[in-house]
Amino acid sequence: MKLGVLTNLLGNEPADQAFAYFASLGIEELEVGCGGYPGKDHCDPQVLLHDEKKLQEFKELFAKHGLKLNCLSCHGNPVHPNKETAKFFRDEWHNAVLLAEKLGIKKIVGFSGCPGDCEGAKYPNWVTCPWPNDFGEVLNYQWNEVLVPYWKEMSKFGKDMDWFRKEVQKLMDNTINIGDIGRLKKGAHVYDKNGKDLN
Repeated sequence: MKLGVLTNLLGNEPADQAFAYFASLGIEELEVGCGGYPGKDHCDPQVLLHDEKKLQEFKELFAKHGLKLNCLSCHGNPVHPNKETAKFFRDEWHNAVLLAEKLGIKKIVGFSGCPGDCEGAKYPNWVTCPWPNDFGEVLNYQWNEVLVPYWKEMSKFGKDMDWFRKEVQKLMDNTINIGDIGRLKKGAHVYDKNGKDLN
């Protein structure tokens, strides 16, 4: 077993100092925030995707401190009913995926997202049971009209990455729990007419 940590715990410190401190504690691998709720204190994709020198400096920090980059972290709600909020998190996720590809990282920690209860909703709504029937109708909307279409689109975008190795975490503002991950995987994958998984 290896010890790891999410680096935004020390987001107020420069990456070099934060990494040195983590290494001094015996930490071996890092999860680095690169957008969404974790922020971009140590890793800003908009910078690293367009500046090869800064990208190389970022990579060298890990070798300098004897650390391994385990994954990128970009938690957010890409299916938030507020379109501007959803777009912000979708853009953050998009940049995280592009950076992961450039870094050769196959894992991004993120949230599945939680839609509202209907078109025009203001706030996310996490339904925890399908009864009474109103809740089942909400779940049907959330899964079939929002979640599966969004993740199907993302699975096409990330088809060259091992897309569902990403950690889909369960938090109170999310729609799925560990029992639903198979449902999301099946719904978001794209199949040809013979049933072959195209992703």
